[in-house]
Formats: sequence, structure tokens, C-alpha cells
Amino acid sequence: MRLKSYISLIILISGFQPRVLSQVNWQESNLPDSISVYGIDFNAEGNYFITTNKGLLSSEDGFNWGNCNLSIPLNMIFINENNTIYTESLSNYYWSYDNGLSWSEGSLEGLGSPHCLYNSGDSITFIGTWSGGLYRTNDTGITWEIVIHSSNSEVFKVVVMDSQQTMYAGSTNYGPDNEHKGGIYKSEDFGRTWEQFALNYHYVSDIVISSDDKMFVTTSGQNFTGAYGIYRSEDYGWTWEMIYDERQSGTIDVNEYDELIVSTIPPLAPTAALLSTDNGDNWEDLMSNLDCNNIKDLKFTPDNRLIAICRSDDKLYYTDQQVVTREIRQRIFYVYPNPSSGVFVVYGVGHNIKNIMLYNIVHHTQKRVQYTQTNNGKIFIDITEVDAGIYLVEIALSNNEFINLKIIKK
Repeated sequence: MRLKSYISLIILISGFQPRVLSQVNWQESNLPDSISVYGIDFNAEGNYFITTNKGLLSSEDGFNWGNCNLSIPLNMIFINENNTIYTESLSNYYWSYDNGLSWSEGSLEGLGSPHCLYNSGDSITFIGTWSGGLYRTNDTGITWEIVIHSSNSEVFKVVVMDSQQTMYAGSTNYGPDNEHKGGIYKSEDFGRTWEQFALNYHYVSDIVISSDDKMFVTTSGQNFTGAYGIYRSEDYGWTWEMIYDERQSGTIDVNEYDELIVSTIPPLAPTAALLSTDNGDNWEDLMSNLDCNNIKDLKFTPDNRLIAICRSDDKLYYTDQQVVTREIRQRIFYVYPNPSSGVFVVYGVGHNIKNIMLYNIVHHTQKRVQYTQTNNGKIFIDITEVDAGIYLVEIALSNNEFINLKIIKK
């Protein structure tokens, strides 16, 4: 009961125009026909980055694109919470601390065919491969350590981390291998050691974790039974519930409102773009006029439109409107401890932050503050060096919304 006195709960009600989601309109991007798109991610400022056969391109709005000084064919991309960009070209991987202006390079020689790329926000990077296993480096790729050995039929597709800093890796094992069962592996020591954990023998396509640590896993099948669909866990992966079983499922993404978007995989059923606004209890297909028979990647944009890469033509498509599903949306933010001697933690804001300002209510002064953010959206604000008093924290989002929170520095 004591914890409640140290938590501030802020509830904001925002009005939205209702939309008929089944009528969303998809458009192809204005990229040249010579450009093939392979991966997409966004930084904290809401900028777009895509890997292509011509190199890495960036855009502030998803419409006008520029080169990022890395003009070689690139495949995967991952941008961590510190805005460091990671990408790879099969034999090498690259990272940039300045939004693509300059690059450093590491080797992937001998690791096998890369299929997933993850960085935990520090110097530790993971590469998941087909038939090689999961590899970890803490020296920018000078040396790689294999942390999960796999069979020749197993491919690692995704690595994620929850708010407790527990890591999960999703894999598919296409062979009848009783030792390497595929499914979900788990690590509680920042990826040094792993154990087979859940959904054994399932063909895991993707994993996301919502802001309240619900886990969602998409699968495209299961050895021996053929079961496929979308699974949900509300207890950090100890128990699982299948919440969708009508199609083989591919990529999954979650936005700051914990809405989910899932791509499904042919050929057992037509490709779909499934949206859920209630933690996976109900789903709506938003394919509409999207002419794509196999979606490679599907994500929310920073302003909550949808963007997709079509596997059949390697082209980029997007919706021309936001995917807004509630006429009235309730947004809840938690701040703790409050009061604090310096470090405040904020829940519920999301990842599309432009900047954070601190206002002294008494002296009418302001300053921009530094912050760090975990993968599940938790924000750490450190104002240890400022004087005691009452302050207003203004969080500016990339969609031009502002969140104002009152905090007390002891």
C-alpha cells in the first residue's frame, strides 16, 4: 500500500474523429522503380530509415527521401533507444551514432546468413542467423560469441527485451530435431546464457512486448501438428493463450497505445493486415486496396499510419491516413517516485518523443533535459543537479502533441 503514495497517475482524454478502418487507402511510395526496399525502422524523432539495394535512405515524412552516406545493398535495420542505427550487408554490419552522417564497420564473417539484428542500447549487439545460431558481441564485432547453438534447420528471427531486462529470442526449426526445438529462448543475464523457454516446436515469426509487458508472438506453424496463429502471455511468458488461429502469422508491431498490427502469410489463406485495439481479443483486416500477396514487413509509422514492404515486388506502401480507432481515447501516465530526489520514471508515453523540457514554476525558467528510454517505453528523467522545487515536465511528441506532468524535486 505504501507504493501508492509515491506514484502520480495522470489521465488525459483526447478526442479523435472516428474512421471506418476497412476503408483505409493504401498508396505506393514515390521511390524510383529501381529501388528495392528490404527493411524499415524509425528513430525517436520520428524520422524514417529504409534499407534498399541502393543503400540506406532517410526521410522526415516518408515521402521525400535522401541518402545516408552508405550506398551499398543493405538488408536488416535496427535503431536502438539511443538513436544508434545498425544495419548489415550479409558479410559486414554497420552502425551510426549521428543519423547516418558517418559510419563504423564490423565483420560478420563466418556467422551464417543473418536473419535478425538487435542492440540493447549499449555496446552489446546480437545477430540471429540461419543454421548458425544466435551470436553476441560486446566489442563492436571484433569478436563474436555464439550464445545459442542451432541445428542446420533452425533460423533465429527476432530478439526483444522486456521492462525487467529479460531477453527473449524467437526461432523456427523446420526439422524434426528434439534437441533444437525452436520456439522462444530466454536470457536473464543480458544474453550471455539462454534456455529453451516456451512454445517449443512452434515456427516463431515475430515477438513484441506492450507497454504493460504483455507478450505477443506470431507463428507460421508447428512441427508435427501444423498449429499456427497469434499467442499472448500476460505473465512474462510462463503461460500462453492462442488469440488468433485463422491464418499463418508473420510480422507484428505495437504502437504507443498498445494497438497491434499483424501481417499474415500465404499460401494457406490470403495475406491480411490485421489490426487489434483490445490486446488481441478482436481483429480487423485492413488490406483494403493493398495489392500485395505477401507482406514482408508491416509497421505503425510515428504518426500512426501503416507502412508495409511487399515481398513480391520489394516496394514500399503506406496508408494515407492515421489508423485511429477510438472516437475518445483515454491515455494514462504514471510518474514515480514523485516526489523524488532526482530520478523520475514515466510510463505510458510511447516512443515518438521529440524532446523533453523542464519548467521551474516559481522562477519561470526552462531547460531541455536529457532522458533515456527502454524498449517498452519507460522513460528515465534525471534532474539530480537542479534545485528542489515544483517543476512542470513538458514532453513533445513527433505528432505535435504535448504531455505535461507536474513533478516535485526534493
